[in-house]
Amino acid sequence: MCLSKSGSQLGIPLTEEILNSFNKKEKKLWGDFGALAEKEVSEAEERNETQPYIPSEKFRKMYERVIKEYNGREYCHVRQLETIFNFSISMC
Repeated sequence: MCLSKSGSQLGIPLTEEILNSFNKKEKKLWGDFGALAEKEVSEAEERNETQPYIPSEKFRKMYERVIKEYNGREYCHVRQLETIFNFSISMC
C-alpha cells in the first residue's frame, strides 16, 4: 500500500499499468529492484535486525541508480523503502 502512516499518498504506485508504460530496460530494472528489496527485508528480518536496516552494497547502488536515473522518489515504493532502510550512509 502506498500510504504514509498519516494516510497521505506517498507517491505514484508502480502498478502493472505504470510498469507496462516503461521501456523494457526500465521495466526490468524496477522488477529487479523490487525483488532485491524483498530479499533484503527478508534477510534482515531473519537476522532479527531492527529498522532502519543497512542495505547491501548492491542494493544501495541500485537504489542510487533508481533515484538518479529514473526519478525514483516519485514512486511510493521507493519512499516506503526509505522508511525501512538507511540509505543515507551511501549518499554522503
